Amino acid sequence: MTTRREFIGTLAGGLLTAPLVAEAQSQARIAFLCVDSCSTLPNPVSAWDRAFLNGLKQAGYVLGPKLFLDMTGVGVGYDRLPEAATRLVHRKADVIVAFGGFAAGTAKRATKTVPIVMVNVADPVDEGLIASLGRPGGNVTGLATPFAQLVSKQLEFLKEVHPRLTRAAVLWNPAIGLHKQRLAHLDAAARSLGVEIYPVEAATARDLEKALALIARGRADGLLLLEHLMGPLGLGEISQFALQRRLPTAASDRRFVSAGGLMSYGPDPTGLYERAAVYVGKLLKGVKPSELPVEEPTRYELVVNQITAKALGLTIPQSLLLRADEVVQ
Repeated sequence: MTTRREFIGTLAGGLLTAPLVAEAQSQARIAFLCVDSCSTLPNPVSAWDRAFLNGLKQAGYVLGPKLFLDMTGVGVGYDRLPEAATRLVHRKADVIVAFGGFAAGTAKRATKTVPIVMVNVADPVDEGLIASLGRPGGNVTGLATPFAQLVSKQLEFLKEVHPRLTRAAVLWNPAIGLHKQRLAHLDAAARSLGVEIYPVEAATARDLEKALALIARGRADGLLLLEHLMGPLGLGEISQFALQRRLPTAASDRRFVSAGGLMSYGPDPTGLYERAAVYVGKLLKGVKPSELPVEEPTRYELVVNQITAKALGLTIPQSLLLRADEVVQ
């Protein structure tokens, strides 16, 4: 029996990619694996998906009948991630594109032979995904993001917008191994700014109500979201809570700003998707993942929500507005 997600994956391959193919490739299957909505294929096609398809084109792939996009591993959540990774291997994926460290680690545990392109992974050496950025070894390569430095920068931006900031709540996910390490790094950066951090756990959207209640009782005057917290499902609830409590907020994912958050600072997602597709193209042409150096993003974007700033009674400094890549008016 075909499940709804399998049907969607088939539809994605049939309608969008029609499917895609490289000249020297007889048949290929690219599989996506992620906790949340890393893709909206088959419809509507997001800017990220367009960037991925453009990257495939740059790698020499054109529309045709021989390359299938398997989307059955999209949006499966943390609990079902191992099952989804195993299923993709059994479905004979030629390359698995894994979004986030948890997904990449799960994919690596599922297979030692299928090439894996990781996207937006923090500290992949520390996570045991690769041996080094220059010589990754094994079957994992792709794109790493220095989230420890990014979250410290987000705190600096919050302090610039809200100079009286003294206690910042930090939503983190204990299921993500390096979040504890991220908190330690952030604590050192916070002390230099005269800010105390207040860590609050939120592993799933079900934990969110309790976590927000703890933040409300914790006398925080700012809020940070660590990367890959729980996907986009709770972003609107978090931003609404922050507005009610008059808390300036920051995250790495620009979707948080779209949901009403104050600001985001992180890698340009379209650039990540495009480069990931270029990696996929190289792997499909026979390059070994162990020999493909891991890249870090070359472009980061600052997005500021002026509507939220006004609702919070804050004035965004002109220096920050001039630096912003996008200002939501």
